[in-house]
Amino acid sequence: MRTLLGLTLSWTLFLPLLFSEVRQAHVDPRTITLPVVDGKGIRFTRLSTDEGLSQTKVTHMVQDDQGFMWFGTQYGLNRYDGYTFKLFVHDPRNPNSLSGVYVNGLQSISQ
Repeated sequence: MRTLLGLTLSWTLFLPLLFSEVRQAHVDPRTITLPVVDGKGIRFTRLSTDEGLSQTKVTHMVQDDQGFMWFGTQYGLNRYDGYTFKLFVHDPRNPNSLSGVYVNGLQSISQ
């Protein structure tokens, strides 16, 4: 009886949501200007699998004290030197390789 009562209660709560009007999201197409204290030397480059990134969805990103950019993806760890990528993934024949391919987080530690 609890399950039936819980199911009935759930439908009673969610039924008005099924028939309510869905609002459309509106996007403002204007360019957003962000204040930059020192705008010198700021450069953005789009990197993708065409340049050697292992996957287009990057979940984590950090720069180390040597200037390397590290990108964590669902298919390994990518190190970018400004020109090329080096991919680090799990290799069952190499005990020093990553334990898996999904990178859950990155942290830069300065020496």
